[in-house]
This record gives sequence, structure tokens and C-alpha cells, in this order.
Amino acid sequence: MYAEENNGFFPAGQSSPEAALSLLYRTQSVPAEVLRGKTVPESVVEKILRGGGVLGPESCGWHYVEGLNTNDDSRIALIWDKVGLGHDGQNIDYHEVLFLDGHRQFIPKSRWNSFLAEQSELIANRALSKERGRPVLKATLRSSTGSASPGTGMDYPFKLFVRTHEQLDRQTFATTSFDEPPTKPGFKLVREGQKLTPAALTWYSDEVPKTGAWEMALVVQDHYAWEVIVVFEDGKPDQPVISFEVNRSQAQ
Repeated sequence: MYAEENNGFFPAGQSSPEAALSLLYRTQSVPAEVLRGKTVPESVVEKILRGGGVLGPESCGWHYVEGLNTNDDSRIALIWDKVGLGHDGQNIDYHEVLFLDGHRQFIPKSRWNSFLAEQSELIANRALSKERGRPVLKATLRSSTGSASPGTGMDYPFKLFVRTHEQLDRQTFATTSFDEPPTKPGFKLVREGQKLTPAALTWYSDEVPKTGAWEMALVVQDHYAWEVIVVFEDGKPDQPVISFEVNRSQAQ
């Protein structure tokens, strides 16, 4: 609501990110009970905000990423709890995270360092996009078994292969799944790494064809993934956001 009333920008411009978050109280968008996070007593936060003050690092339990707007990459996290506690203060094994597109996710503490590294990468790519323009194609992950998370990548080695077609009718093309590199002629290895991160699933205008189609095969260690088809016309994909379904191999 705040962003909608401020040209797409989230609260910013105060002495600290927590102080910027306090603007939500002044516009009656969020009460002190929520702004306190999970570690600071509500009475402390209420007293500060009712007195016209702003919150700081010690009086707000949320980590807020200041300076974002609704046009930024939806995989960027806007806010998360600093400590990783339940709403009643109990110890839990995850951090609660709210992403720019509004969806909430619970990141296990075992993946927390990887999550922070991926977010740093997304923020760095945000600066890069100012030079190259916004990405024209992004990929997310989905899983019927819970082995892949939409916004946080995967801690497994991966390889991404692409086969280019001059023309391809997605309605009649039969997709298959891959748990090892494709052997069909025409596939080229375009990206690989020890961890599947959001940057590996982002493409800019100078990286995609003007016309034709991509048959994309993602190979992730100990998993199988269904290939994805993207059709390009005048340098624009027919779907700016694609989704790879990745599940753990049955042998695992």
C-alpha cells in the first residue's frame, strides 16, 4: 500500500533502514505490534512511535532492505526477521522472509548463509541492470517434492544446456526431463556452477536471440528437471518468467 501511494517506492530516506520502516506507522499502514518484529517488546516500540520517534537497530527485530521499488527483481527479499524466532519468542529452525512480489517464505537456518549470499548477488545484479537494462528473461524453480525453492536457488552443482530452433511450436512439442546432460545433437552448455543461483537464471537482451526458440535443459546433481521452451520474437520472449520443475531423483 505504501509503495502504491509513493510511485512504487518502499520507505526510505531516514537515518537507518529501521527508521525508514517506521514511516509505515506514520501512514497507519502497520501497527507497532508488527513493526517490533519478534524480539522487541511492543510497549517499547509503541512508546517510541507514539512519541514521534523512529526505530533503530536495537528497537526493531526486522532486517529491512532499504531503497527498493516494485520494479525490482521479485526474487529480492524485502524484509526478514533478524534472529529467527517464532511470533511468541520460541526458538525455531527458520527465518521468516517477505519477498518483493509479496510472497512469504520460511528459510531453514541450514540454508541461511546461502540465502544471504544469493540475496547479495541479486542486489549486485540490480546495480548491473541499471547499465544493461532490466532482464528480459528470468527463471524460477518449483518442486512437487519440496527440493527446490522459488527464490533461493539450490545448493547443488548444475549445468544448463540450450538447443536453438529457428521455429518451434510449443503446442505440439513434447518436453522431457533430464537427470544427466542431453545427448541429442544441437545442445550447447551455456552455464554451469557449483550452486544454482538466481544470477544463473537471468538473461539480458544481449544474451538472447532476436527470433527463434530455445529448448532449455537444466541438469542438477541428484535431481531431475523438466525442460522449458521459450520462443523469441524481436528479441522478446513469449514468457518473461519461466519455471523449471526440479525434483530429487528417485535413487536419492
